[in-house]
Amino acid sequence: GTLTDVEGTTDTYTLTISALQQQEVTIVLTDAIKDISPNTNKFAGMTLTYTTGDFTAPALVTWTPFDETTTDNHPTFKMTFSEDVVLGDGALTVYKVNTVTPVLTIPLTAAMINGKDVTVSYAATQSGLDKDTRYYVLVDGTALKDKAGNAFDGVSDVAAWTFKTGPDFATIIRDPKDGSLEFKVYPNPFVDYVNVANVSELSKIVVTNIAGQMVKEIVNPTERIQLNELRSGIYFMSLYNSDDVIVKTAKIVKR
Repeated sequence: GTLTDVEGTTDTYTLTISALQQQEVTIVLTDAIKDISPNTNKFAGMTLTYTTGDFTAPALVTWTPFDETTTDNHPTFKMTFSEDVVLGDGALTVYKVNTVTPVLTIPLTAAMINGKDVTVSYAATQSGLDKDTRYYVLVDGTALKDKAGNAFDGVSDVAAWTFKTGPDFATIIRDPKDGSLEFKVYPNPFVDYVNVANVSELSKIVVTNIAGQMVKEIVNPTERIQLNELRSGIYFMSLYNSDDVIVKTAKIVKR
C-alpha cells in the first residue's frame, strides 16, 4: 500500500492508504513517535496488518450459444465469469428477436453454479423454443454475485446475446404436431387458483415473482394449485419433473 495522507492533531490522527483490492497491507508505527512531555516518551511501536476488500463485480467473460445456430431447438446456456459466483435472485429469460414477451424463463439455482461457470439447462418439452428461429437472452442483474456480495450487472442489451435454433426438434415430443404430453396451466389470468394438466408427472411446482424471488413451492402437487394468497401481478410458475428438471415455465397473471 501507499500512504497518501495523514491528518490529525494532539492524540488523534487519520492515515489514508491506497492499496489494490484483496491485498495484504502492513502499517508499521515506529518508536519515532513520541509525546510532548519534558521526557519525550517514545511510543513502543506497533505493526498493523489487514487485507483490503473486494469491490469489483464479476464480469461475464464468455457465454454460449452466442451468434451461432444450434443443432436443434433445445440449447443449454453456459456462462463463464471472471471470478467465482454464487446465487442471487433472478432468472435467465429468452425472447424471440424483435419481441418483448419472454418465451422461456428459467430461474437460476445453486445447482447450476460451479465456481466461475454457470450452466442453465431445462427439459426438452413443448414449452421450449421453435426451430429455425432467432432469439436473444437476458439475465437479471440480481441473479448472481461474487462471494464478497458484489452483484453481476446482468445482461440487458438485446443485441449482446443472440442465437438461432437449429432445424430439428430435440426430442420427438417437442413437435407440437405429434400429440405428445403437454403441461397446460389454466385459467390464465386467474383469481384464486390455477389448474395444471398432467400434474402427476411432476415432482414440484415453484412460483416466483417478476424479480425472480420464490414466493411458493408445492411438492407433489395436485391438479388445482391454490394461489389466493398472492397479490395481483405477474408471476412465473416452473414445473419440475421427477428428475428435478424444469419441463415448463409459464407466465401467469393474478387478477
